[in-house]
Amino acid sequence: MMTEHLFSEPVLKDLYFGPLEPFLNCFEGLLLDQGYRRTSIQEKIRVVADFRVWLHQQHVGINELSDRSIDEFIKH
Repeated sequence: MMTEHLFSEPVLKDLYFGPLEPFLNCFEGLLLDQGYRRTSIQEKIRVVADFRVWLHQQHVGINELSDRSIDEFIKH
């Protein structure tokens, strides 16, 4: 798990819980490959964590994701 180098353990446990868990390492690897700095990757991973919380609050499952739900999160 690459993210363990970016965040403290309590934050890690929170990030790696929920339906987006399988995608976090791939996302982080993509950002690293594209040359993003550690602080930028941390910010982007936090947005993913916020998205996960929002999905849970809205009762939207990973299989129910749509462009509309993503747009609603961005507006939020």
